[in-house]
Amino acid sequence: MISTFGMKDGIESYTEELCSALKRHHVKIRKCAIKSSIFHLYLISEAIKSKADIIHIQHEYSIFKPRPFGFTILIPLILLRMLQRKIVVTLHTVYPIREFESYIPPKYRRYNCILKWLAKIIFLTITKLIGKLSHHIIVLTPIGVKILKNDYGIFNAKFIPYGIHESKIYDAEYAKQRLGLSNKTVLFCFGYPYPNKGFQYAIEALNELVKRNFDKIILILQDTRPAYEYQKCEEYANMLKDLVRKKDLARYVYFIPFLPEERLSLYLSATDIFIYPFEYRVAFSSSVMKTLYFRVPHIISDIPAFEILKSMNLEYVKFVKPQSPTEISKAIIEVLNNSDKFTRSVERMHASFNEFDWKNIAKTHIKLYTSAH
Repeated sequence: MISTFGMKDGIESYTEELCSALKRHHVKIRKCAIKSSIFHLYLISEAIKSKADIIHIQHEYSIFKPRPFGFTILIPLILLRMLQRKIVVTLHTVYPIREFESYIPPKYRRYNCILKWLAKIIFLTITKLIGKLSHHIIVLTPIGVKILKNDYGIFNAKFIPYGIHESKIYDAEYAKQRLGLSNKTVLFCFGYPYPNKGFQYAIEALNELVKRNFDKIILILQDTRPAYEYQKCEEYANMLKDLVRKKDLARYVYFIPFLPEERLSLYLSATDIFIYPFEYRVAFSSSVMKTLYFRVPHIISDIPAFEILKSMNLEYVKFVKPQSPTEISKAIIEVLNNSDKFTRSVERMHASFNEFDWKNIAKTHIKLYTSAH
């Protein structure tokens, strides 16, 4: 299993959950950590030594520098195929080539049309080669299968959802009392700060609520993550803190540090509404699948990455226009004014999560591994 072990990012969390579920089905796993963009030589030596039946690579296009669209994955894929090894690749992000430009960071969009066209061709070629060199491609959303088929001509992709993480759930009032949040309405933007997660829109929405005399409401944000892209995360977190000071919201916004699982479960149990105000260019978030387990309303940006949640018809998940503080504040008020309705919908819908049980997801992976032989 090739992944970002040790980087404390969403891909590592996903892979650890998958490995644990596979081991419960008596699958032997050898972990290989991606340490840099030149990890392919280490990967090849590990593959030869392990004599693994399946090489499963967790891939994200933009993890390491240099970052021309994750081209470094092609080297191990080519060498592993030459060694006649069976390869499965999980694409944690699938970009529509027809909307490629909207996914380019704004600072690069100033370059001329020829460079943009060249970048699109390179990205298209790399993705097509990943499809041709892999026995199977796994994507985490149904729309990913459609995009790979229609935009890239890749027909060996299969949708396998991200599993729901089982966590310890405390009584909400007990959790709030333990954290000193009694009689507060708790909003939580769960997940480490990153520029495209749009947490600033949640702060702006909170500012609108405070102006409307919602003075018993607080917003919790996590502080910088301990590893992956620390500088970029820290800069973004500092921007959020500056915004809180500018809006005079220090009484209403709490930044919490990296916490052990038990302490984190207290904060998650104390939450009344989870908010994911992500921007358009975000991949599916493992954080959402963790917090769905806590049976409280979610407010989530209506973006392609969360299409799978829309297909589940979860009544307690409200979708809002991306980058719109006003939409978020309206959604918060609607949830608070209809708390009984959302509580009932949580109880009804939580029973339909069997598809997202890690045990079943592991079984689906095993069938895919077997079909690669």
